[in-house]
Formats: sequence, structure tokens, C-alpha cells
Amino acid sequence: MKQSEAATENVTLELNRVVESVDVRDKPSPVATQGSDSTTIVSSRQFATLPVRDQKYNDVLHLVPGVIKTTDGKLNMKGEAENQGMLVVDSAQTVDPVTGRFSVPIPVDAIQPMNVYKVSYSAEYGDFSGGLTVIETKPPSDRWQYGVMDFLSGLRGKNDHLVGISHLTPRLAFGGPILKNKLNFSEDFTYDMRKHPVRGLAWPHDERKWQGFDTLKPCCPLGIFCR
Repeated sequence: MKQSEAATENVTLELNRVVESVDVRDKPSPVATQGSDSTTIVSSRQFATLPVRDQKYNDVLHLVPGVIKTTDGKLNMKGEAENQGMLVVDSAQTVDPVTGRFSVPIPVDAIQPMNVYKVSYSAEYGDFSGGLTVIETKPPSDRWQYGVMDFLSGLRGKNDHLVGISHLTPRLAFGGPILKNKLNFSEDFTYDMRKHPVRGLAWPHDERKWQGFDTLKPCCPLGIFCR
């Protein structure tokens, strides 16, 4: 075709057909009726293996699905604040009566199982509308046992030199029969020491030291099951 000539082409556009259909059946399709379990159990073995910064039960709680830890250290269970929940240790309510927080320290080596109920359906305890955390401590053994955990300390460096210890959290657990077949005893002890740097002060006065300990001493006489 030459440059001066014109060409005409017929172009046809067609719309695709859209068809909707409704099927009416006399029997509905089956619906899954499997219920979701709102209870999570944390065993004593998991306390020793879970990746947590501090070996404390409230640090393990926020690893449970549905439980989060806010930036100010408070727990939140299924949208409910920590002061709306309940902490029960060996059938005793142990929340702070003023703030409602889980402030009672318990050594993790003394915990047998920890049950976390994210739905407040149990009317056995009452006085709460959020989640329920139930902790059972280990009964004393009838044989002598001992264990030392986390005895290695964290080191602090400054200008490519070691200048001391930043944190130290050793744990000690031991126990056994005092009177065979009559009285058993156990001790769970946790020491916690931490040093936090304070910006703006000259070394070695640029740190704040915090230390404390948690301990639990259950006894079990013959014929009485106790924790």
C-alpha cells in the first residue's frame, strides 16, 4: 500500500457473557463442629527450654497464643487487661489487691504445670472477667535431689575491655526426706542481679544496680498431700 492511500478495517468488540446461577438444595452442606480449646498447658520441661529472656513465669505467659505483653510490662489476655484476670497458685488467689497485677514471684523450678485459660468461664474462682492462670507447684520428693541452673553471668564491656558483670541470675533447687516416710522438704531459690547503665554519668558511677531473690519452701508430712 502506498503512502497516499487510505485503508479502512472493521473492528468488532464483543462483551463476554456473565452468567449467575443459584443452586437450591434440600439438604445443607455439613459444617465443621470441631471446637477450639481455649486452654494452654505449660509444663515444667517447657519452662527450661522456651526462649525467654528471664526465667520467670510471667515472661513465659506472653508466649502463649492470645496473650501479649505491652511495652510497660503488663499482660493482656484476649483483649482483657492484666488487672481483669486472675492468678491462682495452689488454689490461692495471689494477685496484688491494689493493682490487680500478677506481682507474686514464684521460682520457675518450683512450677509443675501452668494452665492458662483465656476464656473466663470458670465460676469456681470468680472476681475476674479476663483470663485465668492456674499454677501448681511441685511437691517435695521422697529422694534427695539437687540442681544448679543459669550460674553463668553476663559480662559488660567498655572500650574493648571487660569492666564487670551486667547481670547474674543463678537458680538453686534441692530437697529430700528429712524424716524418711514422714517429712519431706524442698527449697527453690532464685537470685537476680542486674546493672543498668545511666547515660550522662562518668564511669564507674554510670550504672544502677538492682538485686533480689525469690524462694519457695514447701514441706510435706506423712499422710498429708501438700505443696
